[in-house]
Amino acid sequence: RSTTNPEVKLWPRNCCREAFGHRLWALIGNSSQIDEAKECAVLEVATSAMVQGICQGTGDHFFVEARAVGGWGYQDDGIAVLMLPEVRVLSRD
Repeated sequence: RSTTNPEVKLWPRNCCREAFGHRLWALIGNSSQIDEAKECAVLEVATSAMVQGICQGTGDHFFVEARAVGGWGYQDDGIAVLMLPEVRVLSRD
């Protein structure tokens, strides 16, 4: 189902934020290929508390990406590992 500007809620683990540099990128698109999706939000993950944001865009595929650069406090330089127990994407239409 396609959606426009969905709300995104992420529940990070109570550890390991340094594995992905305390920052995650949300992308949205109309293909299952992440390289065809557009960045729609950047989420700062400073604590283990739930983080949320609005993904500015339209599409029927949603991605959460950890990047090896662009965050801060990485555990290992050049490596990003994504570990999330729960992600919710809520349509606002």
